[in-house]
Amino acid sequence: MNSPQSITISEAAVATIVTCRPVPEVLVLKRNANPQDPWSGHYAFPGGRRDQEDPSLLATCLRETFEECGIELSTAHLVKEYPCRPAGNHLNQPVPVTTYLFELPEQPRLRLQTSEISCAEWLYLDYVADRENIIERPMSPRCPEVLFPCIPATRGFVWGFTYETLMMVIADRYRHIGDKNREAAVAGGKGKSA
Repeated sequence: MNSPQSITISEAAVATIVTCRPVPEVLVLKRNANPQDPWSGHYAFPGGRRDQEDPSLLATCLRETFEECGIELSTAHLVKEYPCRPAGNHLNQPVPVTTYLFELPEQPRLRLQTSEISCAEWLYLDYVADRENIIERPMSPRCPEVLFPCIPATRGFVWGFTYETLMMVIADRYRHIGDKNREAAVAGGKGKSA
């Protein structure tokens, strides 16, 4: 049995949730502006830090997703656990984050935790996978000359850890979507959805 000291409370877990019908989409949540939150106002996946009571990081992921957006994920829809990666490198105190990929047959109903989340957005995977939609912008007011790759969303930009995770998941599991976009571009169409 784990003692309370043996659990690394600074670890976190997020859910990358992809729906299959009618077309593949991925859920991102926009965090409320909060001076205490280093990811204030950013788009992110549902998830958060591990609690002492969480028996595993998967349990953290399931709990946080339900708390933040009301989706009750099932392990039956779990497709893959990705290796832990650091988030928040620019803060000099990166948090180890484990990403879990879930595929759902259709969009679930959302119930946002409005104290933390300002809005939710489903992004078409073909839009995210289309390299023509990736732009570079300065994202840190402290370093306006440093440009980061990002994807425009309705109320801002998906960038940083969330952007990197999306690119990793698409390359790993949804490469065929990017291939279709390249074929459409060669044929003269672009296939962008927003």
